[in-house]
Amino acid sequence: MTLAREWQTTFNAIHDGVGLLNDEGRFIRCNHSLIELFGKKSSDELVGHLHQDFIKPMLDETQVIPFYHAQQTQRREELEINWEGRWYFLTIDPIYNDLFFTGAVLIIADITERKQTELQLQEQAWEMNKLNVSLTNSTSELAQRNQELDRFVYVVSHDLKAPLRAISNLTQWIEDDLAGQLPTENQAQMVLLRQRVHRLESFIDGLLEYSRVGRTEDITESFDVAQLLDEIIDSLVVPDTFVIELNQMPKLVTKRLLLQQVFANLLSNAIKHHDRPDGRITISATQLGDYYEFAVTDDGPGIAEEDHERVFGIFQTLTSREKRENTGIGLSIVKKIIESEGGKIVIDSQLNQGATFRFTWRH
Repeated sequence: MTLAREWQTTFNAIHDGVGLLNDEGRFIRCNHSLIELFGKKSSDELVGHLHQDFIKPMLDETQVIPFYHAQQTQRREELEINWEGRWYFLTIDPIYNDLFFTGAVLIIADITERKQTELQLQEQAWEMNKLNVSLTNSTSELAQRNQELDRFVYVVSHDLKAPLRAISNLTQWIEDDLAGQLPTENQAQMVLLRQRVHRLESFIDGLLEYSRVGRTEDITESFDVAQLLDEIIDSLVVPDTFVIELNQMPKLVTKRLLLQQVFANLLSNAIKHHDRPDGRITISATQLGDYYEFAVTDDGPGIAEEDHERVFGIFQTLTSREKRENTGIGLSIVKKIIESEGGKIVIDSQLNQGATFRFTWRH
């Protein structure tokens, strides 16, 4: 009696619903989990009854109870059931004694949580596939837009700049041919016309440069930033009275050409917009984890706080182009390059107190 009681206690401890069937498919034994699953109060309501009477209401019209199939195949049969908002996994293992079929073990496991996870994963996989298709289409569209932009750049470079150069040359020829005959006012107008043409050419060059940022595969190189800055300073028109001071600079492995564009624009701006002939510019670098923070500081007229964001807008200038020739594209290019490389740029400045442009660059 003790062994039988221990066996029944163990049998009832099984979380899944378990039932023993005879060769006719009638319940011989069943545990508490199976009794509760079928909404019964005791095993007496199951024992002696055909298991089909309880299983069939759980199935949809396309499913068949696998008891007889398990008897024929002599192996486990499985079935997933979706019943009353929950998922179950039914297995039937046939029992043979000396080649004679004597019954089967029926197990019904609640797999709702697992099934919900599977369905969520399937839904996520479907969403991921949809995103991949969308990304593929977007990539294709982007490639097409880039081709269109390349064609636009070609048109701008050749079909617009060529007539501008012709206009500039024509005004010079007219001025040369009529030397001594043109009134002073007309000569000044010719000079002004050429200046306007050169300004428009500069606009076009700036737009082309802006459009190329992030669309070209720039070469990664190992170089000394101090040497790069020396080359940039040598290429700029720096007044003899200006002082440019370089603090300790790192050696980087990065896109040299892009960093060169950033520094060239920032230094050119600091020189061009300075309000005194004896300006001072300081360039420093500080390591911040995977980035270096570079700072270009000048002691010029400064930038009002309300203009800090505005100066990075394309075609934005703080002074009239009549007073100082400027396309208003340089800082837009700087910001676009830095952000395309995963960095940020900010301004520390107040009016009449100089300006510091700080930007981060991954090394």
